[in-house]
Amino acid sequence: MSQAIRSVFIEAPKHTKSPGKDKPEDTVDGTELALQVEQACNDLVTAGYSVLQIVPVTSGGNNYKNGMGYGYGYGYTSGVMIVAGK
Repeated sequence: MSQAIRSVFIEAPKHTKSPGKDKPEDTVDGTELALQVEQACNDLVTAGYSVLQIVPVTSGGNNYKNGMGYGYGYGYTSGVMIVAGK
């Protein structure tokens, strides 16, 4: 029995920069993520599916140093969910 609906999660490739800093700076490699999404969509179409939706998946984090007087929160695109159907 074939699947009528198929979903694929693609984790966003990230670069972390933290040279001597307490706060790491993560950035998403949008170019690489786009290539991965394109490949996944082409694979789904080749398998007979139609892409129905592409949804970003966000994650977040925070940091607080007790006694240092600062705290911060952040969010980033951790990947995308591709939903396809036959």
